Amino acid sequence: MNKNLVALAALAVVGAASAQSSVTLYGRMDLGTSYNKTTQGAATAKSTSLAGAQNARTIGRLGVRGSEDLGGGLKANFNIETNLNPDLAGTTFGSTRTAILQLQGAFSSATIGTYLNTIAEVRGYSAAAVLVAGGNFLDNVHGAASRGLGIRSENAIGYRSPSFGGLDLSIQTKHEKTEVAGVVNKATGYIAGVGYNNGPVSALLALGQGKLQAPATLVPVVPATNAKVSDVAFAVSYNLGMAVPYVQFENSKGTGTLGATAEVKSRSWELGSKFPMGAFTPYITVSGGKIKTTPAAGLATAERKTRGVQIGTTYDLSKRTYVYAALGQDKNIAAALAGGVGDTKAYRLRSGSGPQLLIFCLQTCCRRPKTDPL
Repeated sequence: MNKNLVALAALAVVGAASAQSSVTLYGRMDLGTSYNKTTQGAATAKSTSLAGAQNARTIGRLGVRGSEDLGGGLKANFNIETNLNPDLAGTTFGSTRTAILQLQGAFSSATIGTYLNTIAEVRGYSAAAVLVAGGNFLDNVHGAASRGLGIRSENAIGYRSPSFGGLDLSIQTKHEKTEVAGVVNKATGYIAGVGYNNGPVSALLALGQGKLQAPATLVPVVPATNAKVSDVAFAVSYNLGMAVPYVQFENSKGTGTLGATAEVKSRSWELGSKFPMGAFTPYITVSGGKIKTTPAAGLATAERKTRGVQIGTTYDLSKRTYVYAALGQDKNIAAALAGGVGDTKAYRLRSGSGPQLLIFCLQTCCRRPKTDPL
């Protein structure tokens, strides 16, 4: 009996010693100086911030990552991440960016929770600073206001396959339904992706669809929702050494009732290139898009065209810290509507620094470019 107990104790000790686990605290901070000028018809607005321009190139965040070796080639991973608002006292912590549990092995990875999806990966190919005019272009055209899919899958389950000669597949899906006294709230959707990374070529195709059903409410007053969204996004880049050109394209369509809107069609593209020069990496981006909105109740269709351009550079001070400068312009061309606005034009100049604490990085559900702005 005693011998058996000793043997079991020895086995437990060996098991504890052989298991490998790690937990990492990490974060990012981006602060700088900005100048903004927006012209709308005859009206002009200007703003300057000496030290309060935040998150222009990458979003401030604080997170914890962890991994444990389960043996047999399996790993259990987790990642919790929240937004930071560094330039406003008392509102430092923001909404959840990532909250996942993941099982990783020879089959690649299965993930559950809230995380950046494949649509976000496609939009992440852009070299532009996200909060400078001309930046975050695809997301601005196809975001929630334009009835495209969002960059985060919430309460979703995802799978990514192993790489087969640089080719991998992914799928993320969500299904939530509540019913109280016959009143139904339902949100479902999926995003499928096909990626290729081999040598100088990197490419990604994402196809997604989402459905939302919700009843009208009186307090607050919200009309009934019965909407369907479809989205196709594609990006490809090629590393030439002295330059890394890329192209992005996205097309989305939202149909059904969502407030006073019956249908929204959006299309956008972006061409750009980075030019690695040691610590310096200058870049340029040129973008264009169109949003066509068909209101409910037979009202007139509205169409808006948008253009963007941005130039800038980053300069690496170390592996994790860099400074940057960016200058951009947005232009929206739309027919003036009653009670609405016509053409708008915005110029923004920003500079700042983006130090980040990143001690340890896990492979997660998303394959991101080197700079993760989202």
